[in-house]
Amino acid sequence: MPKSNINLPGLLIVILFLLLYSNIFPKNIREIDSAGVMITWDDASVDQWYLIRDTLKYYNAKCTFYASFLSGWKEISYKKLKELQDLGNEIGCHSFSHLDANKFQINYGIDKYLETEIYPANDSLRKHGLRIISFSYPYGHFNSITDWALLRIFGSLRYTYFNVPTPLFSVGSPTFYALSLDNGDGALNIPLDQIYLMMEKAKLNGKIFALYGHVPIPYTNNPPAYSTTLDRLIAVIKKAKELGLKFYTASELIDPKINLCRPRNKQYLPPGNVKLVWDSAPSLSSYQVKISTSSTFEKSNIIFDSVISDTSLDYPIQENGKYFWSVSGSNSNGTIYESDSLSFTVDTQTINKYYNDSDTFVMQSFPNPCRNQMILSMLSADDENVKVEIYDILGRLEYETKWAIYPKGSSEIIVKMSELPTGIYFCKVNLKTLDNKKNKSKTIKIIKQK
Repeated sequence: MPKSNINLPGLLIVILFLLLYSNIFPKNIREIDSAGVMITWDDASVDQWYLIRDTLKYYNAKCTFYASFLSGWKEISYKKLKELQDLGNEIGCHSFSHLDANKFQINYGIDKYLETEIYPANDSLRKHGLRIISFSYPYGHFNSITDWALLRIFGSLRYTYFNVPTPLFSVGSPTFYALSLDNGDGALNIPLDQIYLMMEKAKLNGKIFALYGHVPIPYTNNPPAYSTTLDRLIAVIKKAKELGLKFYTASELIDPKINLCRPRNKQYLPPGNVKLVWDSAPSLSSYQVKISTSSTFEKSNIIFDSVISDTSLDYPIQENGKYFWSVSGSNSNGTIYESDSLSFTVDTQTINKYYNDSDTFVMQSFPNPCRNQMILSMLSADDENVKVEIYDILGRLEYETKWAIYPKGSSEIIVKMSELPTGIYFCKVNLKTLDNKKNKSKTIKIIKQK
């Protein structure tokens, strides 16, 4: 029999390379294909926004227009926004009167801010047929409490950034930064070549780069404050087309999955009205909510199954036991949105134990692993001072909050993780009584994903 000339070790290497290549290459292609740019506009220059509709249509581009200063708006302004929306653009909320969210929350509380600035704005815009899913902060000012509250109302929040390089982000990011596009008097007037560099970086890394402006105007040598000349806007659009970047709107960052906000997974609750809260999803006006005593949601175990128009539900549960819940829906385009199935436990004995034992508290983190932020769900027996510290695996302090008072019962603490590198961390929650006589802490391991 003749001797074979096949190099078996070499053949195995080739086969191994092809197997790895087939798994890795499509992933890289998907990442590159998701690279994009987002152009957003703030405030109330509806007439000027409306005038760029043909330019956007010509270049097959789209924008997100965040509306504010809504008092006294005429019907024609809402009609123009509706037409912009119908052309594929997005309308978002920028608050009712453009008040500083951070200052207002500190001075008057988050509930008052929502009642004054958010609910009236959403009602005013939605009753004119506008789908409001995203929000941008006036002046770019925010804090962890405003984020916590607004992420239960909107699918995405936009911040502002004033330097290059600007943080890039991916589809699925609930919060993101945008760099100023304006070149009018008093604006940052970021040079176009720096904006182009950020767009190229987004393309190279399969990320998204966002810009924000206020008033698009025709070309002039002396553009007024808070304006972007049309030639500058077109230059950015052309560069995006040249690089093959997609044009995103804010709601397109949201994964086709409904995020269940509260109660947190495996949380213990007392008997009574259980408040279920979930995130809104693009173009959905109603949601199907199911509560079951079984994780398989068999028909005989479902205790609630109904379609509601809100993104929250108060449901009375008096019997102790473990319960499971999920939310789903579909929009006019046929896109199906579903949540994961989470559980909570109604348990009088456990709740009373923790409420009556001032030396004990429960803490859970969600999600874990996390990306941009993590929510600590805490059940405490007393009003207590709380401070959160995050350490890396070498014991170095990477993040900490100030001491803050949290009331007895269930509380949630939002921890921003976006600035931390990928890796393993240890989250330490420190508690001390208001009279400073007792201290306690608990540490859990958390994983930060890319």
